[in-house]
Amino acid sequence: MRKILMTQAMTENGISRFDGLYDENGFPVTAELEKNEDGVVFTLLHKELTEAEKQAVCDEYDDCAGCPIRGICAKDLGSDNLF
Repeated sequence: MRKILMTQAMTENGISRFDGLYDENGFPVTAELEKNEDGVVFTLLHKELTEAEKQAVCDEYDDCAGCPIRGICAKDLGSDNLF
């Protein structure tokens, strides 16, 4: 894993977005840093996976027990009873 260090000074209200980042499971995320009158908010947004990306993840696991997208599949199928 590469570590990227970056600094940015936000002197006015606004939003900065950082793409090209990945979570602990290797899924793409966008980081947002928003500054407004109330303070600063940091948010990580997961990109919605395509069906092909979901299938590629599922193909790596024998069952749903250890799969990192188990919750996504359960939501798509409308069931919490995945293996």
